[in-house]
Amino acid sequence: MLCDVCNAAVIRSEGVVLPHLAFVRLLQQGFGIDETSIGGLMEAGLTRQEAIRQLIDSYVRMDSDWLLCPTCAKQAERVMAALASGRQNTKCQRDLRKVDFWVQLPPSIQDREGICTARMVLDPLIGEETVLVIQDPTPFVHEVAAVRPFRLNLKAMTLRTEWGCPMVLLWWVAAPGLPEEPFVIYENFVNMNEPACLAPYEALDGQTHVHVLLLGKGADMVDCFEFENGFELDVTLRCAREIAPRNPCLDFGAAKQSVLDRYSLEDLFYG
Repeated sequence: MLCDVCNAAVIRSEGVVLPHLAFVRLLQQGFGIDETSIGGLMEAGLTRQEAIRQLIDSYVRMDSDWLLCPTCAKQAERVMAALASGRQNTKCQRDLRKVDFWVQLPPSIQDREGICTARMVLDPLIGEETVLVIQDPTPFVHEVAAVRPFRLNLKAMTLRTEWGCPMVLLWWVAAPGLPEEPFVIYENFVNMNEPACLAPYEALDGQTHVHVLLLGKGADMVDCFEFENGFELDVTLRCAREIAPRNPCLDFGAAKQSVLDRYSLEDLFYG
């Protein structure tokens, strides 16, 4: 027998039978559309979005149960867990390296160095999501891309200054063989008193997976990564909401500059 999603051979006793209505719910979250099936329809002349739509329509019309191999069953379980948690399922079903990122990059960040967030569509099955974009026009970006395993981590903190209390998010890539040491650190300063500044991270927290784009000179794609969302941004945001009312930021720009003048990123990370 074959898995109804990926066509891998499966013994029925080792597979999982999914009722049709349950599969349709998963389908609406982007699960169940195999790249091989999409590729076959694209070779017949359909665009990617047309191929996806045709597959979804044909699957919805079926009324039989679906047999999943153990691998697809585990993926389905994660999607169901995401549904139960209320998070958007952002597990990508396509090769991120084939996405034209330059077309989608907002003009406001096309020349911005460091790390920032952007709303983009990487996979039509997912729709719009919040993405982390790291831009470095220097050759060092290739050293960062070569780090394996590539582990992105987050350390959050708030710092008091005479102009207010900004939140600092330190995104760091672990050094090879030294999981507690940073190979590189990127920073975000967040005005906790401005809901619009917190909104991108609230959106990011509402996703099951986080995609990171590593861009070099001219915003050319160097590499891209997908992580299960274990950054615990909900804890960070809850702390920000508790601290902000007691620590109004009178001049966010001055508060940020005060921190940068006083500390290096390494000071903040190890402090």
